[in-house]
Parts: sequence; C-alpha cells; structure tokens
Amino acid sequence: VKHIKSSQKRFFFLMLLFIGSMAGFVLAANAILFFIFYELMSICSFLLISFEHHNKEAVKAANKCFLLTQIGGILVFIALVVLSLESSSLNILTMINYNYSINVLKIALSFLVLGALSKSSIFPFNWLPDAMHAPSPVSALLHSATMVNAGIYVIARFLPLFGNFKSLAYLAIGFSFISLLYSSFAALLENDVKRILAYSTIVNLSYIFSTFLLLYPLSESSASFHLLNHAIFKSGLFLVMGSIIAKVGQKELTKLEGRAQILGKYKYFLLILIFSACALPFTNSFLSEWSIYNSWINYFPLGAVSYTHLRAHETSLHLVCRLLLEK
Repeated sequence: VKHIKSSQKRFFFLMLLFIGSMAGFVLAANAILFFIFYELMSICSFLLISFEHHNKEAVKAANKCFLLTQIGGILVFIALVVLSLESSSLNILTMINYNYSINVLKIALSFLVLGALSKSSIFPFNWLPDAMHAPSPVSALLHSATMVNAGIYVIARFLPLFGNFKSLAYLAIGFSFISLLYSSFAALLENDVKRILAYSTIVNLSYIFSTFLLLYPLSESSASFHLLNHAIFKSGLFLVMGSIIAKVGQKELTKLEGRAQILGKYKYFLLILIFSACALPFTNSFLSEWSIYNSWINYFPLGAVSYTHLRAHETSLHLVCRLLLEK
C-alpha cells in the first residue's frame, strides 16, 4: 500500500510539474524562461514515460525520447542565443521584430526548425510511438494534446521571421510530408492500439506543422483551429482506450474485438471520437480539416495531394472502431 501511495504522489507531482512547465512555456516572454520551460517538459516527459521503471521497454523508450528531444533542445538554444546576440535583447517580441542579416536569420531559423521537428516527433525525429509505454493519462494529456504541440508552438511563435526565408519553410514542409506519409501507412501495419493513435497524432501534427509554414493568413488560422480540435478528440480517444486496456489487460487490436461493450453507453462516446478523428461531418474537426484542405487548394494545389493522409488514418481508426464495437 505504501508503494502504491508513493507512486501516486510521484505521478501527480510529475503531471502537475509537466502541466505547469507547458503553461510557463506558452506564456513566457523572456527567451531564458522560454527555454527553461521547454527543457523542463523534456525532463518530465522522460520521467513519465519511464514511470514504470521496472519495464525495460518503457525505460528504453524514455531514453530515446529524451535523447531526441535534447538534440532539439540544444538546437533551439543555439537559435535563441544567435537571435538574442544579434538583437541585443532577451525579449521574444523584440527578437521577432528585429531586422536581422540574412546569414544570422538562416542559421537561427535552420536550428529552430530542426528543434521544433524534434519536439513534435516529425521526421527525422520519430519517438512518439515508443512513448506509448507511458500511462494512458500521460499519453492523453501530454503526448497527444500538449507536449508534442510544443514544436508547432515554437514555429508559430517565431513565424514572422520565416517570411524573410521561405525556402527553409518549404524544406520543413517537405520533412512534414515524409513524416505524414510514413506514419499514415505505418499505422495500417500496427497492432498496438496506442501506437496506432500515436501514428495518427504524428499525421495530424505533420499536417498542422506544414500548414503553418505555408505563411498565409488563412493557413495560419486553419492550422491553429485544427490544433485545438486535434487536442480535444485525441486526448479523449487515449482516455477511453486507456479505460478499455485497463479493464481488459490487452492493447492488441486482435484481442479487443467487441470489448467496447464493457463501457456500456460510453461506447457511443468512443464512436463519436473516432468519427471526429476521421473528420466526418457534424464533428468538431470537420470544419478545421476542410479549412486546411482549402488552404492547400488555394495556395499550393499540388500539396492538396497530401490530404490523402485522411484515407490512411481513417482506415486505421475505422479498424479500431470495427474491432471494438463489433458483436
């Protein structure tokens, strides 16, 4: 009993520290505080993924996550140092509005983009599926709804600077498309239900990331809108799936057929969340998904081909729905 109480205290302490770090990161106006909270999230993520430290796979996944996000953290730190030295200010707003030389901007934004890709688990940094060894509340709140969005927030915060260096933005879009396509099809071959949801998260994050970097007012608002909607339906999916996994003791799709019946009437809530993840009409994500699609059609028609990601992650989520709700 003492061990259980100690674990609970440690879990809630880390969760609250993680949430506080995320809030501080978003609200920070000073570059030093911005980076401190950015790193605190990585540390808390490491501790929560390896929360069940007797599980070797969880510890291995936590180490991978920490290593990749720390590489990104170093790159973001270098970018902030370069920008602050050039602008002679630690105020982020001042740094954004400063007129930098092209070479300084090129170095800083290159490091900033790579750091953001690392935090959001986008190619060439892919750690999110392994992070599913964390408890389901961690997956729901932090690894789908908040923490992985930190990379996107870094880009959104410094987005005005990319208007002077669009070639880098388009390069980052290319990385996003690679991650999007890989994760879409990897989800179809996956049997672990939490990893399927993780791949679906990467698909959505890649699409949001690339839409932000289109650098048009409509694309920015569309990406922000879908970022909010994605956090709502994906965190709900993780919590419901976590409840089923806790009761059944299995997380393989092939062993979960019809097990949603244990939720009673709440199984319809699961169905609504899956429909929302597929952007079906009358769900919260329908308008945001199609506003993103409209952005690509208007500003870069060839990019709309990537909207086929819907077909891939819809198939995965429909598979989850069929196996859970059948019988």
